[in-house]
Amino acid sequence: MTALIKHTFLHLNGIGPATERRLWEAGVPDWDHASGPLPSTLRIRRRESWGEELDASHAALSRMDSRHFAQRLAARHQWRLYPDFRGSVAFLDIETTG
Repeated sequence: MTALIKHTFLHLNGIGPATERRLWEAGVPDWDHASGPLPSTLRIRRRESWGEELDASHAALSRMDSRHFAQRLAARHQWRLYPDFRGSVAFLDIETTG
C-alpha cells in the first residue's frame, strides 16, 4: 500500500492547493517523483528547499511521526494523515446542548 501522505505537497514551504494540483496534473504524483527534474512547463517557486523538506518528511514517515506533518499541514488538510496513522488515531465526540 502506498502512503497517502506521500501524495501531498501541502506541507512544503510555499505550496498551496493550486500548486499541488498543477504538480499532479504535470505527472508529479508523489514525493519520489518530485525529487527529480520537473516538467519544464511547471514554474514552482521555493523549489530549492524541497530536497531537505522531503528528506525530513521521508524520515518522519519512517518514524511514524505524525506530529511532523500535523505541524506543517493546515487543519483542513490533516485528514490526509489518517490512512497512514490510523493505528494511533483517537476520535472524540463531544455532545453539547444549547
